[in-house]
Amino acid sequence: MRLLAHGHGLDVIQADIYAIPIVGDSLDVVFINGVLHHLADTERAIFEIRRILSKGGVLCITEPTSSPLHWLANKLTLSRFARFSRFLTLRKQMLEGELECQGECLSRERSFPCLLERLGFQIVFHRRSPFSVFVKALAT
Repeated sequence: MRLLAHGHGLDVIQADIYAIPIVGDSLDVVFINGVLHHLADTERAIFEIRRILSKGGVLCITEPTSSPLHWLANKLTLSRFARFSRFLTLRKQMLEGELECQGECLSRERSFPCLLERLGFQIVFHRRSPFSVFVKALAT
């Protein structure tokens, strides 16, 4: 809620991602950063986002990815050595709360582009880093 209070002149709406109170075909850009891996029904959320995006609208997504380096970072964060680093202690608190849902999302990561295309998007950019996946797609 504190972040929503700092909209910096933007119209900010807090809403259920499965029922966004925005007229269909009305937005030019939707940016999602680290949200999808928390959802029980990713497909339903993407379907709703497609509903509110205008034709040619841009969807940008950043999500955690699976990689050996990411796995190693998680192991280190969850180890007893984390107590020696304030950063790792904070990361451990965050990670413990989302480890289960993150694992489910990471297992579906490879099929994510197919899901977007099936729901009416054309992928124009798809890259993986050791820690994140970045996708830019156009609503068709």
